[in-house]
Amino acid sequence: PVLTIGSGGVYAEILDDSVTYSIPCAADYIANRLKSLRVGAVLAGYRGGRPADQTALVSVAAKLQNFFLNQFALREFELTPWIVGPEGSGVFAVDLRLE
Repeated sequence: PVLTIGSGGVYAEILDDSVTYSIPCAADYIANRLKSLRVGAVLAGYRGGRPADQTALVSVAAKLQNFFLNQFALREFELTPWIVGPEGSGVFAVDLRLE
């Protein structure tokens, strides 16, 4: 099983800005993979921007991998887009697709 995280919408394809990695993995590994993305600089507060809630993003990704691995009938799921708020305000998904 794998988890893919990247820039949203067409930017993931146009900018080739996504990472895919095998799960399960540790939260610090997920955090480092996020930093490797082009959007990672934006999440960190690029050019004086307000940093995004990366702690919540990593936490949700870690919990999702565990959820997926414990669902024997679930082949795939997709949560898009993820809205990552400013630091301390959390993250949420707008749409869910299960297969």
